[in-house]
Amino acid sequence: MITQKNILNWLKNETSPRLNIPDVSGFFVARLKNGEGSFRLHYRRNGRQATHVIGKFPSMPLSIAKKVAQELYVRVRSGEDIREELEHQRKKQQKTVGRYLDEVYSKKLSRKKSGEEIKKNIDNHFGNLLRKGLSELTCADINSWQAKMEDKGLRFSTLIKVYGGFKAMINDAVKVGWIDANPLQHCHLEKGVDSILSKSSTIVDGRIYLTSEQSNRLLTALGLYDQFIIEQRERSIKHGKKYLPGLKELHYPDRAHLSILILYYSGFRVGDVITLDWKEVHLDRKLFVFTPNKIAHKKPDPQSFPMNDIVYQAVSKWWNQNGKPVTGPVFPNPKTGKPFNKASFRNIWPKILELAELPSNLHLQTLRHNFASQLIMKGQDIYTVAELMATSVKMIEGYYGHLKLDHKFDAINKMLE
Repeated sequence: MITQKNILNWLKNETSPRLNIPDVSGFFVARLKNGEGSFRLHYRRNGRQATHVIGKFPSMPLSIAKKVAQELYVRVRSGEDIREELEHQRKKQQKTVGRYLDEVYSKKLSRKKSGEEIKKNIDNHFGNLLRKGLSELTCADINSWQAKMEDKGLRFSTLIKVYGGFKAMINDAVKVGWIDANPLQHCHLEKGVDSILSKSSTIVDGRIYLTSEQSNRLLTALGLYDQFIIEQRERSIKHGKKYLPGLKELHYPDRAHLSILILYYSGFRVGDVITLDWKEVHLDRKLFVFTPNKIAHKKPDPQSFPMNDIVYQAVSKWWNQNGKPVTGPVFPNPKTGKPFNKASFRNIWPKILELAELPSNLHLQTLRHNFASQLIMKGQDIYTVAELMATSVKMIEGYYGHLKLDHKFDAINKMLE
């Protein structure tokens, strides 16, 4: 019986061009020039010999390759010509987004007044997606693309314009018969806070801040989320993944609780929390000291942001839990050791909203606006609020100035209660 170890030893110590695997007739590993192996199935069809490439070893485990080989062998024995299907799949994959843009759509765009701009926008903003098959595009691709573009600082209005041009191209591919249907037909961009917030508009029930009850539910949900993560891990261990460590003994089972505490109590931008480094955390002085990403090109010097007692205690516990690091990401991705990106909150935040019984369309950026709103309504001057949020007084006045007046009216009307 051939095992993973047998194949590794064969690749390392022998020179023969192929290793037969007797589990399936015609199933073997071919030696590649780069030292890797290639799982293949050799078969006969209508008196002619053919070989089908299944996948590379060791990136594809033997168990998976064997299962695929068995399925293919059964299909061949039943008289099916798998070469026709493979050729169909190959041709399907050749119909990439980029190929359609270059060979067909660019000619149509050249006849339009704004065609050159549309072509440039698609080329500049959809690099990875241009290599995908037209029919292989998914809404998940668009969600990931939006997150990357937002990380680069593109405004929602720009994203809408660029995505509109991209989606129009896919619709055109349907019209000319390159694909049967637009896979992005029901895919829409997620509105960010910048797109739905204006001087007179708000986010939650006519407000740009959370009520006391909503705040309490949100903070309580962080503990519920911790329990959810712990229970998930326990189920994984119970169902075969015994190599995973338990999380019950940890103060924070993952980064979500502390990340959102900092967003709530410090008013930071999401990107600044994600990229926070331990060298920017000064527990001895109860300060965060860093250059906010959004204004780094204007004001490169680090700025100081105080921690309140809740954040200080939480960060201290996380620091101890992680071995008292001196440098490195405060919230490292365990797979890469590098900071997460904004898209990493797309699964976390909806679950916390669900546990808090808050509106599902509440954007994570709302916590920054809540921070400013609460300080202003508690009487803090806008100059201090602007400094705490690393933004301009003009911006604070524009978005939150009315709250101070509204709050005064609320206060004077308490005389009537």
